[in-house]
Amino acid sequence: MKKCKECRQLFEPKRKEQKFCCKQCSCSYNGRIGADKTRGVKKQPMSEETKKRISKSKKGVSIWGGIRKGMTWMNGKNNVNWQGKDVGYWALHDWISRYGKKQKRCQFCGKYKETKDGRIYTHWANISGEYKRDLNDYIELCPSCHFTMDRDNSKNILI
Repeated sequence: MKKCKECRQLFEPKRKEQKFCCKQCSCSYNGRIGADKTRGVKKQPMSEETKKRISKSKKGVSIWGGIRKGMTWMNGKNNVNWQGKDVGYWALHDWISRYGKKQKRCQFCGKYKETKDGRIYTHWANISGEYKRDLNDYIELCPSCHFTMDRDNSKNILI
């Protein structure tokens, strides 16, 4: 027999590590435990001055201690996950999306297509078919020109 940590009733545990007689007692107890893991202790209210000081000290700092902006030491070849020329299809597309500057206009037909929510809709299309990590190997196309290029790639209609 064990004593429930919440209601203090005796109960027969189903597991050796069981601390509560029922789920309701468990939820009730765990809902009252604060960050300090002490039961029933109420936190002192903070003054506005203290809140502002804490907020100011945390601005620009990520949860792991680095600075959010200006972390160039971790970009590109300096990153431990950098694969260079062995990059995969989706990782390369992410790289192109991050570093390629979109003109928001199809470079083949000149269309400027806007979606219902106001976004400009274009794709990055690979020119050579070799998927190199080279921004000059990609062009910005509207979806219909991109589909046509991929479908007729053997004819190289856009090159």
